[in-house]
Amino acid sequence: MKDNLDNDKKLETAIDAMEHDADRLENAINTPDADEDLKAACRDIALIEKVLLRQCHRAPDVEAELDKVLATNRKHTRRAMWRRIGWWTAAGVAAMLALVFILRGTDVNEASTSLIADSTPTADADEITLRIGDATTLSLEQLAEGDLQRSGATLDEGGEEMTYAGTHVGEVVHNTLSVPRRKDFKVVLADGTEVWLNAESRLTYPNRFTDGERRVKLQGEAYFKVAVDRQHPFVVETDYMQSEVLGTEFNVRTYTADDCHVTLVKGGVRVSDAARRHVAELRPGQDARLEPDAGFVLTQVDTEAYTAWKDGLFYFDQATLADIMRELGRWYDADVTFEASADKNFRMRFLADRRGSLEQVLDLLNGFGRVTATYDAATRRITVK
Repeated sequence: MKDNLDNDKKLETAIDAMEHDADRLENAINTPDADEDLKAACRDIALIEKVLLRQCHRAPDVEAELDKVLATNRKHTRRAMWRRIGWWTAAGVAAMLALVFILRGTDVNEASTSLIADSTPTADADEITLRIGDATTLSLEQLAEGDLQRSGATLDEGGEEMTYAGTHVGEVVHNTLSVPRRKDFKVVLADGTEVWLNAESRLTYPNRFTDGERRVKLQGEAYFKVAVDRQHPFVVETDYMQSEVLGTEFNVRTYTADDCHVTLVKGGVRVSDAARRHVAELRPGQDARLEPDAGFVLTQVDTEAYTAWKDGLFYFDQATLADIMRELGRWYDADVTFEASADKNFRMRFLADRRGSLEQVLDLLNGFGRVTATYDAATRRITVK
């Protein structure tokens, strides 16, 4: 009981700071000796507020939005609602509130496919793995500390971040870091570049960079915060395109040939297709989508929709239901099937916490009356009606 009361108090403090005083929210995040749960709650709420301000151009009235939800089902008290949803952290509550506030839909006039499998479970190991040079691929838990150190790397105590020492003078070897579904991971390369790898992604990189360009190869999705080095361009190579920068922040997504995006947050990026026939220069806030045989389509976007995953959120801005379910299937390692009655091209804004269970996310999605999605744990299948 005491833990629940403590959580309620932290939640009230974080939401009160969001509604009435931005400085209080910032102070709670940056105070060294502040309660860690409260700091985490405030960080999540600050991100939610940032997204909402972009969409609505005003700060959301959280209490008013909550009252709207409660008004639709009076049998649930505030506490009962949180218990039913199962998200006792302020992060989960904030994500739910944001969902209530920004979800809107627009129909599109395209025929639905009667049955499609947007996502296929992977047979790969469910652990993050690393291959050092030509050695055997092992999970990070299986790797001996000495093997990592000889490669110039260290792993943090939580096993959530790997860092390469820029002073390493041993043999240059190319490593391959693989992240399965249901997980993400951060690696700091030898030049100080920070890379967040999304689920079902793979990065190949040297344990230290030598003369010339800094080149890595990506399969899947990653967010790059590239260390500035104007003498040594940083190149991200994929099967379909490559991106070249000197120092910047950007997201690269290349899961399939028809889903290739480079989204620029800061700085500048030069992108080209694999054959080097099409080239585009991006400005901050732009997304470059590669159209097969047609070059790049540049669009001004809300970059949060492409980068919020690294902060633990699902955030879709006018995405199709098919795209949303494909991403849920990838993260939770589930098949997705659409029945004939479902409109996979229905577009919506959607925000949820990736740390919640699939059932919790589907409950939130179903709560708006436009989607009916169920999950069968035995077959790991999501069915959309």
